[in-house]
Amino acid sequence: MQRSDTDGLMRAITDASVEAQVLERVELKARTYGQGRDPGGSDIKIAPEVVVRIYRDWIIPFNKKVQMLYLLERPLD
Repeated sequence: MQRSDTDGLMRAITDASVEAQVLERVELKARTYGQGRDPGGSDIKIAPEVVVRIYRDWIIPFNKKVQMLYLLERPLD
């Protein structure tokens, strides 16, 4: 893999099974800690699916992009 091979680097740092585990944990935590009573009488402060979607579509891709940029910028030994 060459230093400018961003697609190859992204494939190398992507582990779909780990991402799936993270999303499962995020959903569980959102279900556990996202409960409560709001003034409208709802039991859920935020829908767990929304939190999972934020992690899947924004946080995980951003984290991988930061990792990739770090790996591209660090000096080769």
